[in-house]
Amino acid sequence: MTIEPTILYIEDDPGQARLVQRRLQQHRYKVMLAESQTQALAAVDGFRFDVIVTDYRLPDGDGLELLAQLRQRDLDIPVIVLSMLGDLRVAVEAMQLGAADYLPKDVEGRYLDLLPAAVNRFLEAHQLRQAKVQAERSLTSERTLTRAAVDQISQGLCVFDALFRLQFCNRQFQTLFQLPEEVILHGTPLETLVRLWLLRGDYGSETSVATLLANEQDALSWTDHPTERLCPNGRLTEVVSHTMPDGGYAVTYTDITERKRTEDYISHIAHHDALTKLPNRLLLQDRLAMALERAKRFGNQVGLMVIDLDLFKRINDSLGHHIGDELLIEVADRLRAVVRATDTVARIGGDEFVVLLPDLNEAESLHRVATNLVQQIGRPVLVGSHRLQVGSSIGIAVCPQDGDDAQTLLKHADSAMYAAKRLGRGHYQFFTRDMAEQSEQHVALEQALQLALYRQEFRLHFQLQVDLTQGRPLGIETLLRWQHPERGLLAPAEFLAQAESGGLTLALGEWVLSEACRQFRPLRAVLGMGAFLAINLSLRQFENKQLLSQLDAVLAESGLPASCIELELTEAMLDLDSSASTLGALREHGFRLTLDDFGTGPASLSLLARHPLDRLKIDRSLVQQISLGGRHRALVGAALGLAHGLGMQTVAEGVETEEQLQWLREYGCEAAQGFLFAEAVLATELPDRLYALSHHPLCSEQPASLA
Repeated sequence: MTIEPTILYIEDDPGQARLVQRRLQQHRYKVMLAESQTQALAAVDGFRFDVIVTDYRLPDGDGLELLAQLRQRDLDIPVIVLSMLGDLRVAVEAMQLGAADYLPKDVEGRYLDLLPAAVNRFLEAHQLRQAKVQAERSLTSERTLTRAAVDQISQGLCVFDALFRLQFCNRQFQTLFQLPEEVILHGTPLETLVRLWLLRGDYGSETSVATLLANEQDALSWTDHPTERLCPNGRLTEVVSHTMPDGGYAVTYTDITERKRTEDYISHIAHHDALTKLPNRLLLQDRLAMALERAKRFGNQVGLMVIDLDLFKRINDSLGHHIGDELLIEVADRLRAVVRATDTVARIGGDEFVVLLPDLNEAESLHRVATNLVQQIGRPVLVGSHRLQVGSSIGIAVCPQDGDDAQTLLKHADSAMYAAKRLGRGHYQFFTRDMAEQSEQHVALEQALQLALYRQEFRLHFQLQVDLTQGRPLGIETLLRWQHPERGLLAPAEFLAQAESGGLTLALGEWVLSEACRQFRPLRAVLGMGAFLAINLSLRQFENKQLLSQLDAVLAESGLPASCIELELTEAMLDLDSSASTLGALREHGFRLTLDDFGTGPASLSLLARHPLDRLKIDRSLVQQISLGGRHRALVGAALGLAHGLGMQTVAEGVETEEQLQWLREYGCEAAQGFLFAEAVLATELPDRLYALSHHPLCSEQPASLA
């Protein structure tokens, strides 16, 4: 829809006003009338007019005064002045005050014919001028917006022409290259920027202007291929150059500093252990593959050591993971200090490390490295208030004689590590071919153990303990056996180590507690209500915070009192920070406590005095020495005297001869067990063994039952 132009006509003569109004309306103009200067200014302040036509003479002034008022308002509206005077001076003054035209009123009325044409002419000119102004404003605004938008983008942007003269750049480009305002002008040659960079020393002092300029021109010409560039402000950017239609270049500089840092960080955590900051298994495999490739190419040897920490699980479980973590960090630092800068120390498991030694001329140097590693790991570590000491078992495999691929070399080093572990703490072993078979057997046994509980392949045997003073049975000791589907009945020594490494110790110990109490309940009618059931606890069970709740649950299920349960402990259990509280809680519950296998470890007399126990069990190895007489018997006598001096009763295990029995009785040993009385048997066979025991000379004068 076309909008009619609006004209303000100012005339105090009503007849003249209507005459002009009708003539302009005939030309499709909308006309508003005002009778005075005051009305006109009020109308102008409240409405937008396209053209103003005014008579020179007005009741409250003249047309010149009106022009002055309009000029003060800074209104860009064409004004046509009509006058009867025909005075040239008035016309000049009117034009000077901004009038668009001056028309004299003639008596013939010809001005009525000229006025519409004049209005139309000035409307068109005014509209063209307004359009131009608006276009210029729009262009300026667009340029401002474009500049603002370009300055806001995160990328640096610059445009060079075909002669490598700067046409445009944004603020980010200026910031990245630290350019002052006076050099980022339109037309600045690239050489000027190069000279500035060299003058500041951004690219060192050895580079010439010609060399750097050629490099910069080549970089601009390398279009559509991202490259990386370190800017003078230290930021790393990705540079992409695009060819312009006129032969110039538009270049973007994307700051990728944080992205590269993030990528480097992600790559680091993907290839390193978070705790020790050592390379992990993934990075080890990469470096091992490269080392093996170099060995094939240059004929060098590669050494690989698998290191397992001894007793670490005990420290970790008893003192907490935070202590264990600090210990691992210290061990990692010691390993790094021993090896060369070109070697790799990696952590591939909880307490398992690997040392990769590439480019060896001879394998003999591995003996020196392994000896040093064992010594350094074995040194005491102070963590908080704890003075800790761990040992290590190290297995060594060498390429090419032990394997020329990563998987084989790791497997053989692992086999050698288990062989070292079987020798005890602080040993290292080189791989030999017979270790591979032993390792396979170890793995197969460990896997079979995982299924043994589920398949109910474990059995409990019980061995009678006899009162040496009264010749009657005191109770029975629980002994675990594994009915292996292929190898037959296995003793604990043949599978407990694998159960420990496979993480089955707690589950197996919990099953023994429950099953032994279940089977013992009906046996009390045969053995007597005063008989006890002895059960061995593992170190992992003793350290388990759920031990008391498990024992309570077993007693509730079996209906047995705690007083008929004797828990057999090892010397290691007495040397823990938690020993006193755990032993005290067990005694408060009413359990009997016995120190098992006395004489097989470096027992501390202060530990025995600090932790009162009920009985001391002399190990089979000491009992067997009774037959040797002399100093050997003195050791057993000393053990018996020590126990009695500390208020503990004694029990000897492994009694097999009458000579041993008589000597033990003479030296006051209260109880014994062994093949001389009865071997360990299933619960169903105990009545027969009890009957046979009643015919032994020691028991012939006493009934074999406590019932």
